[in-house]
Amino acid sequence: MAEHRRTAYLRGMGWGDDTILIRLLRNAGLLLGGKAANALLSLGALALTARALGPEGLGALVLLHGLVQIVAELAKFQSWQGVVRFGAAELGRDAKGGLAGVLNFSLLLDGVAVLAGFAFLEIAGPPLAHRLGWPAEVAELLPLYATALVGLVPGTASGVLRLLDRFDLLAAQSAAGNAVRLAGAALAWGLGGGLAAFALVWWMAALAAGLLPFALAPRLLAGRGLAFRFGWPRGVRARHPGILRFFVLTSANAVVGLVPSHLALLVVGSLLGAASAGLFRVAKQIADATAKPAEFLAQALYPEAARLDAEGRRQRLRQVLARLALVAGGVALSAVAIVFVLGPWLVTVVAGPAFAEAAPVMEWLTMAAALTMAAAPLEPILIAMGAAGSVVAVKAAAAGLHVVLLLVFARLADLPGAGWAALAASCLSVSLLWGMARRRLAR
Repeated sequence: MAEHRRTAYLRGMGWGDDTILIRLLRNAGLLLGGKAANALLSLGALALTARALGPEGLGALVLLHGLVQIVAELAKFQSWQGVVRFGAAELGRDAKGGLAGVLNFSLLLDGVAVLAGFAFLEIAGPPLAHRLGWPAEVAELLPLYATALVGLVPGTASGVLRLLDRFDLLAAQSAAGNAVRLAGAALAWGLGGGLAAFALVWWMAALAAGLLPFALAPRLLAGRGLAFRFGWPRGVRARHPGILRFFVLTSANAVVGLVPSHLALLVVGSLLGAASAGLFRVAKQIADATAKPAEFLAQALYPEAARLDAEGRRQRLRQVLARLALVAGGVALSAVAIVFVLGPWLVTVVAGPAFAEAAPVMEWLTMAAALTMAAAPLEPILIAMGAAGSVVAVKAAAAGLHVVLLLVFARLADLPGAGWAALAASCLSVSLLWGMARRRLAR
């Protein structure tokens, strides 16, 4: 039914014969459809956790998880993007052994990232938490919670799912972690559990979501006649010149994206305290929910953009970008309107009256998320066109501005200042990416 509605809408816009756009929106719709239920699971888990722990306890939990998450993002190589880009080339050549080499290369980088991140958290994590003035429980739980890196870092298997166009299974992966989190939160709340109990629940959820693709990918490969064996990736860099550079650049691109997603939370917790971190997490989760369609649109667009660029179809890329910009912009405006009308009510319903102070910063964060949503097609298209380095530079500039403004505005205006910083950084990033895309697509 949803597929028929999407097709009818595109025909009404005069785009009914655009098979690439239809397939792209179908894949994004699969991810979003799973995420709609997933968002409810996530909000339900957050509601139970917030009501059980209060702003201070929730703040301690999100600081614990946030530190592990940011180390995971710093360490990992965004290997799913490399699997999609270089794996697509191997599938096009019908080279089964070549695909196995790409996967082993990606797995090797995943393993190195897990070990490096775990070593850092075990040695430097607890002293860092103490130095930043976080609650003592964060440092106490960190050595065990750091093992969640096993689920947070590896991306090779999810890259296989994207490469083989199994976005339905990616939607299931997203739901799995939050289903575990909701069920565990309900049990912990019912038993009167404290911070340690909820930390255990979040740890289990991270492992469930992260390891599920590794159970699915081997069967999918075998079903396509692409049986995979572990081995040393000999000759991969000679076969794919620039593969290591691509992994490093996409990793750097993700690192600079940490500022709005994770680093801002840690800065808020360090400057304003654990309670403010709890309020910020609630506000950001609701605001980010409005931008989720953009995230899935970007994930679905990247494989299509990679194929079009490999075929030299730049005009087709321009057409896809223009049409997606209209779709994403409309969704962004709708999201802002909803949050401004229902924002305070949403905060109270989700987290309870104790979190009412999160409403003002949520409005600013929603405007920042809406800008990101409107520009969602830009990043995957630019990366597919080989401009990963330029994308990283733009996001690094925006991230630097975000950090500077966050340090200034949070001291001047408390929690709303964090929202001001996010909006200013989004404005800079989107304007630069649009200019870059126009220049490259005009060539």
